[in-house]
Amino acid sequence: MKIDAVIDRAKAVLLSPRDAWLAVREEPDEIIDLYKHYLIYLAAIPAIAIFIGQSIVKYRVPFEQEITYVPIGLGLSLMIRRYVLYLVGVLVAGYLISLLAPRFQAQKDVRLAVKLVGYSATPGWIASALYIIPRLGDLSVFGYIFGIYLFYTGTMALLDCPEERATAFTIVSLLVLIIISILVSLFTNP
Repeated sequence: MKIDAVIDRAKAVLLSPRDAWLAVREEPDEIIDLYKHYLIYLAAIPAIAIFIGQSIVKYRVPFEQEITYVPIGLGLSLMIRRYVLYLVGVLVAGYLISLLAPRFQAQKDVRLAVKLVGYSATPGWIASALYIIPRLGDLSVFGYIFGIYLFYTGTMALLDCPEERATAFTIVSLLVLIIISILVSLFTNP
């Protein structure tokens, strides 16, 4: 897939999410297609940006004033590990969220749940480019907050979650995503 198609899909998800969700729902793509044509590109953004910020540019140790570097070899290792875990995390999260869906009267469909997780990660992963300048990296949280909204709208559009249950479904799913994020962080911190 050409990078232009990835950019067009990301713009659609960010600028007109309701229409994007309807288009995503109608696509017959399998999970592997989502990975091959979209996620492998988007997941590289935070992995590469964090590597550059930690190994090439100075970075701040959380909760301390210390400025340090991660050695290039270790940084590359962490970048690859981070990239792989992001991709695996989307699949695991999609599977778990699909299992949770019937409890909220939503459709149990692993393929659509993985699409929901993958596409709703778009703004957070794009905003993670700010980690190239480590002091700006914390601002990527706003991308992830927008991703929560995307997830919320996607639960109704992709998984047919009733609107009155979409908020609860989003909150429970967010807990799953937070746990997966914590596990990824444990395996990718220098």
